[in-house]
Amino acid sequence: MQPKVLRLLLFLVRERARAVDRRELLGAVWPGVKVSDDSIARAILEARRAIGDDEHEMIETVRGRGFRFTAEVVEVPRVVPSVSAAAHGFVGRDACLATLRACLERALEGRAGSAAIVGDAGLGKTRLAEELAALARGRGAHVLLARVHHTPPSPPLWPWSQLVSALARGPGGGAAVEPAAKALALLATAQGADFPTFEAVTMAFGAAAAECPLVIVVDDVHWADEGSLLLLGYFAREVRDARVLLVWTYRDTAIGDDARGRALGAALRESGTVPVPLGGLTCDESARLVFELKGQEPTPQFAAALHERTGGSPFFIRQVLETEWAARALADAARTFASSIDLQNGVRASVDRHLDGVSPECREVLVSAALLGKDFDFASLAAVTGLESKALLDHLDEAARGRLVMKRKDGRYRFVLPVVGDVLYQQLPGSERAARHRAVAEALEALHASALDVYAERIAHHFFRAAPAGTARQAFAYSVRAARHAEVRGDARGAVKQWEQAAWSLDLVPVSDPARLDVQLALASARVRSADDDGAREAFLDAAMLARALGRHEALAEAALGFSRLAGAGDVRGRALLTEARDALQTAGGPQVPQLLDRLSRLDRP
Repeated sequence: MQPKVLRLLLFLVRERARAVDRRELLGAVWPGVKVSDDSIARAILEARRAIGDDEHEMIETVRGRGFRFTAEVVEVPRVVPSVSAAAHGFVGRDACLATLRACLERALEGRAGSAAIVGDAGLGKTRLAEELAALARGRGAHVLLARVHHTPPSPPLWPWSQLVSALARGPGGGAAVEPAAKALALLATAQGADFPTFEAVTMAFGAAAAECPLVIVVDDVHWADEGSLLLLGYFAREVRDARVLLVWTYRDTAIGDDARGRALGAALRESGTVPVPLGGLTCDESARLVFELKGQEPTPQFAAALHERTGGSPFFIRQVLETEWAARALADAARTFASSIDLQNGVRASVDRHLDGVSPECREVLVSAALLGKDFDFASLAAVTGLESKALLDHLDEAARGRLVMKRKDGRYRFVLPVVGDVLYQQLPGSERAARHRAVAEALEALHASALDVYAERIAHHFFRAAPAGTARQAFAYSVRAARHAEVRGDARGAVKQWEQAAWSLDLVPVSDPARLDVQLALASARVRSADDDGAREAFLDAAMLARALGRHEALAEAALGFSRLAGAGDVRGRALLTEARDALQTAGGPQVPQLLDRLSRLDRP
C-alpha cells in the first residue's frame, strides 16, 4: 500500500466514531500540500481496494460530511518492535512471521502449539525467532530462550536445563517455583530419555503457563543430543491445553539418518508442529535489504548481481555489502561488475562454516567445480577431476544434501550460493590456481576435440587464466577461434569479449605487430556491430597508429574509413586519417582509393 493511502486508512480507523470531512483528511494525509479533490478520491479508492471494500460498506461515504470507517475494530496492546528490526531491517519474512503470529494467537487463547523454523545457515532462522519473541513480549507473554552449541558438545538435556533455570528466575514464579526446582534436580542427574524427568519438566512449564503465557524458543536444535530431541517431541505432545508456544529452529541439512535424526523426525511428525520453511530472499527483497542496510537504492544490475552471488541469503548479503566490490558498485551506481569479488576474511570464515561436515574428498570436487564456474556439467567435472562416474556422483550427492550444489532441469549443476564457489576459488594460491586452470583447459580440449569451435570460448577462458603458467599463446589462439565462432552465430557482444581477450593475451607473449593490428581491426569491427561506437572509435584509432608504424596502407585505410563513419564530419582526426590513407594508397595503389575519395567528398559537402 502506498504510504499516503495507509496514512489515510489509519486516520479513518482512529477517528471511526465519526465522519471525517475532506479538510481534515487533507491536513492528516497531505499536511501543507495543496491537492485536488481527485487526490482524496483516488486515495479512498485505493484504501477500499486494499481491504476488499468493493461495496463501500467498510469505508462509508456520508453525504455532505465526508467519510467514516464502519467495520468492526479490535484494539490489541501495542507491540514493541525489536531494536534489531528498526536498526538493521527485516525484509522478506512477512509470510513466515504471519504464520508464527497465528500460532502465538492460538497459544494466548490456551491452545498450545509448536512451530519449527527450518532453513540453511544464514537465512535468518534466529532473526525470525527474535522477531516473534518481540511480538510475544508485546502481547504480555514470558519468553524463554535456549541455544544449542555445536562445540564444545553440550551435556545431556542441556537446552532444557537452560529453559527450566530461566523459568525459575522469571515472572509467574508462584506456582511454578516448586515444580521448576524438582525438574532442575532431575535434569542435573538425567543422562538421556527419562520419563520422570520429562514429566517434571512438562508440569513445571504447565504451572507457569497457568499464570503467564509462555513462548519457548530453542535455537539450533540440530546440534542437540538425542534426549533433548525426545523431550522436545514429548513436551509438544503433552502441553495441548496450556498457554504455551514452543518454537525451534534447525538446519535440516545438519540432521543425518541416525538416532538424533530419527528423534527429530518423530518430534515433527507426532507433535503437530507447524513447519515454517525459510528460503532465500527474492531479487526485489535483496534490493530492499540493501536499501535498509545502506540507505541507498541499488541499481537493478547491482541487485541482480548481489542476489545471484548470495542466493538471497540475508547473512551473506550483509557480509558481501561490506566488501570493496559492493562499495564500488554502490558508489558508482555501476551497471557492470567484476566477475569475482575480493572477499574479506569474514565472508571466507562464514563460507568455511557453511562447509562444515563436508568430507575432504567432496570439498576437493567442489574446488574443481568452482574452477569451472558457477554452473558446470557432469562430463566436464569428470574430465577435470579424473574420478569415475560413481565416485563423482556420490560426492555431488553429498554436496546436494548439504545444499551446496543443485541439479538444474537441463542436467547441469550449479552452486546454490555462488559465493561459496567464489571463496573456494580464491582460497587457492595464485600459482596453484593457474596450474589448475591449465589442467582444466587441457582436459576440456581433450574432451571436446571433435567440436572445438563450440567449446572454444570455455577453453580460451581457462588458458587465459592459466597464462602465468605459460599458456598465453593457447589463450590467444582459442580466443580468436571463439571470436570468429561468435561472429558466425551473430553474437556481437560475445565476439567483442573474445577479441578483447585475444588482445590481452598478446600482451603476455612476444608476437609480431601484424597480429596485433589484425586483432585490433577485428575488435573495432565487432564493437561497431555491438553498437559500442565509443569503443569502436578508440579501437580504430589504435589500429591506425599500428598500421602507420607497420606501413600497412590498406589496414590504415580500413581504420580511417571505420573511424570516419563513426566520428562524423566535424572530427578533424577522421579527415586527417582519410587524407593520409588516400595519399599512401595513390602512390602504392590499392582498391580502397575510391572509397576514400568518396568519403572525403562527402565530408566536403555542406
